Amino acid sequence: MSAPGTAGADRFARFGGWLIPLWVFGCPMASWHLLSVIGDGRALSAMFESPANVTLMRAILWLRILTWMPLLILAPLHSRRMPVLAGAGIAAGALLEAGAVIFWLDFEGSKVWALVSFDAFVVLVAGAYLARSRRVAATYGRVPRNGKESRLKPLPQNL
Repeated sequence: MSAPGTAGADRFARFGGWLIPLWVFGCPMASWHLLSVIGDGRALSAMFESPANVTLMRAILWLRILTWMPLLILAPLHSRRMPVLAGAGIAAGALLEAGAVIFWLDFEGSKVWALVSFDAFVVLVAGAYLARSRRVAATYGRVPRNGKESRLKPLPQNL
Protein backbone atom coordinates (compact mmCIF):
# COMPACT_ATOMS: atom_id res chain seq x y z
CA MET A 1 0.00 0.00 0.00
CA SER A 2 1.38 3.38 -0.87
CA ALA A 3 1.36 6.49 1.25
CA PRO A 4 -1.33 9.06 0.50
CA GLY A 5 -0.35 11.48 -2.24
CA THR A 6 2.25 9.23 -3.88
CA ALA A 7 -0.01 7.46 -6.37
CA GLY A 8 1.26 9.65 -9.24
CA ALA A 9 4.89 8.86 -8.49
CA ASP A 10 4.15 5.16 -7.92
CA ARG A 11 2.76 4.66 -11.39
CA PHE A 12 6.01 5.96 -12.91
CA ALA A 13 8.41 4.18 -10.55
CA ARG A 14 9.16 1.08 -12.60
CA PHE A 15 11.12 -0.10 -15.60
CA GLY A 16 8.57 0.61 -18.32
CA GLY A 17 7.15 3.18 -20.69
CA TRP A 18 9.54 4.60 -23.29
CA LEU A 19 12.48 3.21 -21.34
CA ILE A 20 11.67 -0.25 -22.71
CA PRO A 21 11.95 0.75 -26.41
CA LEU A 22 15.20 2.56 -25.63
CA TRP A 23 16.52 -0.56 -23.89
CA VAL A 24 15.25 -2.81 -26.70
CA PHE A 25 17.00 -0.53 -29.23
CA GLY A 26 20.24 -0.84 -27.27
CA CYS A 27 20.16 -4.65 -27.28
CA PRO A 28 20.44 -5.15 -31.06
CA MET A 29 22.86 -2.23 -31.35
CA ALA A 30 25.25 -3.83 -28.86
CA SER A 31 24.63 -7.28 -30.40
CA TRP A 32 25.33 -5.98 -33.91
CA HIS A 33 28.55 -4.36 -32.70
CA LEU A 34 29.59 -7.59 -30.98
CA LEU A 35 28.78 -9.80 -33.97
CA SER A 36 30.66 -7.42 -36.26
CA VAL A 37 33.74 -7.61 -34.07
CA ILE A 38 33.87 -11.33 -33.32
CA GLY A 39 32.71 -12.46 -36.76
CA ASP A 40 35.01 -13.32 -39.65
CA GLY A 41 35.28 -9.68 -40.74
CA ARG A 42 33.49 -10.01 -44.07
CA ALA A 43 30.63 -7.77 -42.95
CA LEU A 44 33.07 -5.13 -41.72
CA SER A 45 35.15 -5.38 -44.89
CA ALA A 46 32.09 -4.82 -47.05
CA MET A 47 30.87 -1.95 -44.91
CA PHE A 48 34.12 -0.15 -44.21
CA GLU A 49 35.79 -0.62 -47.60
CA SER A 50 39.47 -1.09 -46.65
CA PRO A 51 41.55 -3.19 -44.23
CA ALA A 52 42.76 -0.06 -42.40
CA ASN A 53 39.15 1.03 -41.87
CA VAL A 54 38.20 -2.45 -40.64
CA THR A 55 40.99 -2.50 -38.05
CA LEU A 56 40.09 0.90 -36.65
CA MET A 57 36.35 0.20 -36.68
CA ARG A 58 36.89 -3.11 -34.88
CA ALA A 59 38.54 -1.21 -32.01
CA ILE A 60 35.82 1.44 -32.02
CA LEU A 61 33.05 -1.16 -32.02
CA TRP A 62 34.58 -2.81 -28.94
CA LEU A 63 34.37 0.55 -27.21
CA ARG A 64 30.79 1.05 -28.48
CA ILE A 65 29.82 -2.28 -26.91
CA LEU A 66 31.16 -1.03 -23.58
CA THR A 67 29.32 2.29 -23.91
CA TRP A 68 25.94 0.54 -24.29
CA MET A 69 26.47 -1.60 -21.18
CA PRO A 70 25.37 0.96 -18.55
CA LEU A 71 21.93 1.18 -20.17
CA LEU A 72 21.57 -2.53 -20.83
CA ILE A 73 22.76 -3.71 -17.42
CA LEU A 74 21.83 -0.93 -14.99
CA ALA A 75 18.36 -0.06 -16.30
CA PRO A 76 16.65 -3.34 -15.34
CA LEU A 77 18.57 -3.36 -12.02
CA HIS A 78 17.17 0.09 -11.08
CA SER A 79 20.60 1.48 -10.33
CA ARG A 80 20.49 5.14 -9.30
CA ARG A 81 23.52 5.82 -11.51
CA MET A 82 21.91 4.49 -14.70
CA PRO A 83 20.63 7.77 -16.21
CA VAL A 84 23.97 9.55 -15.91
CA LEU A 85 26.15 6.60 -16.91
CA ALA A 86 23.90 5.53 -19.79
CA GLY A 87 23.60 9.05 -21.18
CA ALA A 88 27.34 9.64 -20.88
CA GLY A 89 28.14 6.24 -22.38
CA ILE A 90 25.85 6.68 -25.38
CA ALA A 91 27.19 10.19 -26.00
CA ALA A 92 30.84 9.17 -25.57
CA GLY A 93 30.45 6.20 -27.92
CA ALA A 94 28.76 8.33 -30.57
CA LEU A 95 31.41 11.04 -30.26
CA LEU A 96 34.20 8.50 -30.53
CA GLU A 97 32.66 6.87 -33.59
CA ALA A 98 31.85 10.19 -35.26
CA GLY A 99 35.36 11.49 -34.61
CA ALA A 100 36.95 8.38 -36.07
CA VAL A 101 34.69 8.43 -39.12
CA ILE A 102 35.27 12.12 -39.80
CA PHE A 103 38.99 12.36 -39.07
CA TRP A 104 40.58 8.94 -39.63
CA LEU A 105 38.51 6.73 -41.91
CA ASP A 106 38.55 7.31 -45.62
CA PHE A 107 34.84 7.17 -46.38
CA GLU A 108 32.85 8.90 -49.04
CA GLY A 109 30.99 11.95 -47.77
CA SER A 110 27.49 10.50 -47.83
CA LYS A 111 28.47 7.57 -45.59
CA VAL A 112 30.20 9.90 -43.15
CA TRP A 113 27.21 12.18 -42.77
CA ALA A 114 24.72 9.32 -42.61
CA LEU A 115 26.63 7.71 -39.73
CA VAL A 116 27.23 10.99 -37.91
CA SER A 117 23.57 12.02 -38.34
CA PHE A 118 22.33 8.69 -37.01
CA ASP A 119 24.65 8.90 -34.00
CA ALA A 120 23.57 12.50 -33.30
CA PHE A 121 19.90 11.53 -33.51
CA VAL A 122 20.36 8.63 -31.07
CA VAL A 123 22.28 10.81 -28.62
CA LEU A 124 19.70 13.61 -28.76
CA VAL A 125 16.69 11.31 -28.32
CA ALA A 126 18.25 9.11 -25.63
CA GLY A 127 19.80 12.04 -23.80
CA ALA A 128 16.60 14.07 -23.81
CA TYR A 129 14.60 11.09 -22.59
CA LEU A 130 17.04 10.18 -19.81
CA ALA A 131 17.31 13.81 -18.68
CA ARG A 132 13.64 14.84 -18.84
CA SER A 133 11.57 11.71 -18.26
CA ARG A 134 9.34 11.57 -15.21
CA ARG A 135 9.60 7.78 -15.28
CA VAL A 136 13.40 7.88 -15.21
CA ALA A 137 13.30 10.43 -12.38
CA ALA A 138 10.84 8.34 -10.36
CA THR A 139 12.43 4.96 -11.06
CA TYR A 140 16.06 5.92 -10.57
CA GLY A 141 15.59 8.57 -7.86
CA ARG A 142 17.08 11.50 -9.73
CA VAL A 143 17.17 14.67 -7.64
CA PRO A 144 16.80 18.03 -9.43
CA ARG A 145 20.12 19.89 -9.51
CA ASN A 146 18.71 23.40 -9.58
CA GLY A 147 17.48 23.20 -6.00
CA LYS A 148 13.84 23.73 -6.96
CA GLU A 149 11.11 21.52 -5.63
CA SER A 150 10.52 18.53 -7.89
CA ARG A 151 7.16 18.15 -9.58
CA LEU A 152 7.24 14.53 -8.55
CA LYS A 153 6.25 13.51 -5.08
CA PRO A 154 8.88 11.44 -3.23
CA LEU A 155 8.66 7.68 -3.45
CA PRO A 156 7.27 5.95 -0.37
CA GLN A 157 9.91 4.67 2.00
CA ASN A 158 9.23 1.23 3.47
CA LEU A 159 10.33 1.47 7.07
